[in-house]
Amino acid sequence: MFAEKYRRAYDEVTPSQQIVSAVLRQAEGAQGAPPRRNRRKIRTMTAAAAVFLAVCAGGFAVLPVCAAQIPAFYRVIEFVSPGLADRLVPVEKSSSSQGITMEVEAVDLQGDAAEIIVSVRDEEGSALDRIHGPLDLFDSYHLSGIGADQFVGGCNFLTYDEETGRAYFKIEVHSSGGEWAGKLRFSVREILCNKRKERRTIDLSDVRESAETKVVQLSGTSGMMDEEDLPVSLQRTEGTPDDPRWQQAVLDLMDVEDCAAEDFTVTGSAYMDGVLRLQICMGDTRHADRHVEEVLVDAAGNEYCADFSVSWQEEIGETSYQFYEYWFINKIENREDLENYSLYGIFHNSGESVEGQWAVTFRVQ
Repeated sequence: MFAEKYRRAYDEVTPSQQIVSAVLRQAEGAQGAPPRRNRRKIRTMTAAAAVFLAVCAGGFAVLPVCAAQIPAFYRVIEFVSPGLADRLVPVEKSSSSQGITMEVEAVDLQGDAAEIIVSVRDEEGSALDRIHGPLDLFDSYHLSGIGADQFVGGCNFLTYDEETGRAYFKIEVHSSGGEWAGKLRFSVREILCNKRKERRTIDLSDVRESAETKVVQLSGTSGMMDEEDLPVSLQRTEGTPDDPRWQQAVLDLMDVEDCAAEDFTVTGSAYMDGVLRLQICMGDTRHADRHVEEVLVDAAGNEYCADFSVSWQEEIGETSYQFYEYWFINKIENREDLENYSLYGIFHNSGESVEGQWAVTFRVQ
């Protein structure tokens, strides 16, 4: 069973007949018999060639040992044929780190496009139980080509299968050359486990009629309306030569030191100039993914998402806090009408961050 498993897993690394012939010709001295003093070297080269061919052509169960000892494997190959050592890249279809195994499941080629399915699961024998739901690779993945044309690609989460305990991702790649040849290497540095979401009611009884503001340098904006249509008080301004980031006046309701670094903090809300403004701190998100879907509900049950939002960072020591301010514009005529509305949010939290070194190399052709 062990040998059969690796025969299936590594069936793509069998060398072509041309490579086998070339290695044998070089090992046996294709240019004629060498002087007598080099016979021992020839016998050594022939033995090395036999090792290489046994590994690549007839000994699939041995290949994982070579993959685990790449430097020694390459020394043998370089002794037989330096040119071949430069071209050869072992195909590693699975990779384990920090008790988690990443594995290539399938490759689908359609013209110049390729879709690769990769799974992530708990390593066999691991008692950590980290993979039991949706995951996020947290933009830490990297796709590179080995002997292939230039390409562009992306990666997104597909699903989690409870029966097998595997989370699946799809990698999308496009070749600029039109035909696939060579190998791809997909690597990951960080996995976010135990993602969860929770619906929370946000209290509107303490919405302020006015509030102090402060100017911050924006890291992002998002909205369902054009910025030029925003009230003047909400329009951003250009940065300075020293810091060209756009600036924005936001609510100044809570000191950063009072916000949780590892959780959400609703810092407050205000109704000003016909706009309901809600501000939430997401904590330190350098190794986490926290975001909120905010929903305003009127007396008739109609639901409204924020018309616009801005985000920025504030740093205290080595901790970087991410803030969002959400704006509901012209949804409520005056502050007294707030009693006819309710507000809730879907709070998404990424859970545990696991940093490691996962890399799989596979052939597309």
